[in-house]
Amino acid sequence: MGTLYVIGIGLQPGHLSIESMNLIKSSDEVFAELYTSKSVSNLMDELERLMSVRPILLGRRDIEDEGGRVLMKALDEGKSVVLLTIGDPLMATTHGAVAVEAARRGHSVRIINSVSIVCAAFSQSGLSPYKMGPTATITHERLGYRSKRHVDVLLDNLSRGLHTLLLLDIDDDGGFMDARRAAELASNDIAERGLNPGELLVIYLARIGWSNQTVIASAMNEPPNGLGEPPHALLVPGALNAVEEEFLLNVIRADPNLLEKHKGFTRKLFREAGPPG
Repeated sequence: MGTLYVIGIGLQPGHLSIESMNLIKSSDEVFAELYTSKSVSNLMDELERLMSVRPILLGRRDIEDEGGRVLMKALDEGKSVVLLTIGDPLMATTHGAVAVEAARRGHSVRIINSVSIVCAAFSQSGLSPYKMGPTATITHERLGYRSKRHVDVLLDNLSRGLHTLLLLDIDDDGGFMDARRAAELASNDIAERGLNPGELLVIYLARIGWSNQTVIASAMNEPPNGLGEPPHALLVPGALNAVEEEFLLNVIRADPNLLEKHKGFTRKLFREAGPPG
């Protein structure tokens, strides 16, 4: 039977581990799913340069709609097969579905981890992952409906003192939502709840993991200029310990006045939520 290696590229090709490189070079077939990456052609060139192998590029349809049929064909032929993914494998459910299908067919499955936006966002922002609440995605409107689950998740997390990572949607044509549009949507949604988005401190993240990454703290209703190209993400702090607060002030250069407003906003939500249970 075959062996499927689901290997995380990380946030850029330089994050590939030595173990990953050795597995890629020794495998029979190497595929890559990169539809959550912006510069696919440049990324493919860089992967080829590093690995001396050019992966076969798969699209969203190949993975989701066709259930990884091309991967299963190679596995059924007894081959060792690599599927490269952006970030850390299985952070997207579609990769888990491919792994399950391979295992059901009797093939071996190995998951090789790498850096994801989840751990990188918290590390770059100086926030403790021990206080990470559920993550949500700010989405585009589709078929006349736009989900507002992100604001429910955010306010619930803040009421419990938890940090919130907000990921941004990719449209049907592969375009990335930028932080300015995301902040506009989230600000309007929060204002609809009778709350002031100008009192919420947001850490705006752009191209995390790349040499030209940007990390800027600003109010939710005042997204900063100069973030540059996507991919973007938003991270909203919950209750802060002394080290987190000092990191925001001295490393991220957050506005002290905005930080005080933010702390008041979160304390108010915490009081209104009351003790757990």
